[in-house]
Amino acid sequence: MKIPNLEDLKYSAGLLEGEGSFQILKNDRTIRIGITMNDKDVLDYIQSLWDSGHIYGPYFRDPVKYPHCNPSWRWQISRQKEVYEVCVAVYPFMGIRRKTQIQKVIDWFEIKENLHATTKMR
Repeated sequence: MKIPNLEDLKYSAGLLEGEGSFQILKNDRTIRIGITMNDKDVLDYIQSLWDSGHIYGPYFRDPVKYPHCNPSWRWQISRQKEVYEVCVAVYPFMGIRRKTQIQKVIDWFEIKENLHATTKMR
């Protein structure tokens, strides 16, 4: 994994702000970051910026119920340390609502890894 330059970091933060999710899953056992969208080329670009994650899809909605829907893809990072590193990197560029989600993920990782150096961003 690599941390993008400042311009690409801000681009990533904007995309994560609008389309992303920061999750603690499976009864508090794992964390992940993901972006789901119809533009696979954008996800390919994000994946190349971070040199991390996988792209899943395409996913199709029921064509009878949703005849005009395009397929979607999902870029996802599930490696715990990489999720943490992305969260710390994008945190300064995020809005309040996302910062709250990200701080929960950061706190989760630091507790699980028994890190004593707190990364409270607030």
